[in-house]
Amino acid sequence: MTIPAPSDTTTLPEALAELTRLRAEFPGHWIGTETIPGRGVRYLARARQHDAQPHTVITPDLAELRAALEAGQPQPVQPRENWITVDAGSGPTHTAVPGPL
Repeated sequence: MTIPAPSDTTTLPEALAELTRLRAEFPGHWIGTETIPGRGVRYLARARQHDAQPHTVITPDLAELRAALEAGQPQPVQPRENWITVDAGSGPTHTAVPGPL
C-alpha cells in the first residue's frame, strides 16, 4: 500500500507508524487514507460494526483522528466503595444500591 505524504506536519514515516498504532489500538475500525487532488491526504476511520462509535471520521490531521477514536471508546465503570447488597426478601435476589456516605 502506498501512503502519500501527510498534509499536516507529520513526516511520512511518522504517519505510517501512527496508522499502524491506530489500527492495532482500534480493531473495530477500518483505518486508511485517501488523496484528493489539490487538497492532499485525508485520514479515514470507519466502524466495522454499525453500533460502534464514532461511525466515521475524516480528517487531514492524525492527532484529530486519534482524539475522535479515543473519545468514542466506552469508559470503564468505576466501582463505588460505598455500595451495599440488599436482600429483597423473595429468595436469592439481591439489589445493589448506594450505601450511606
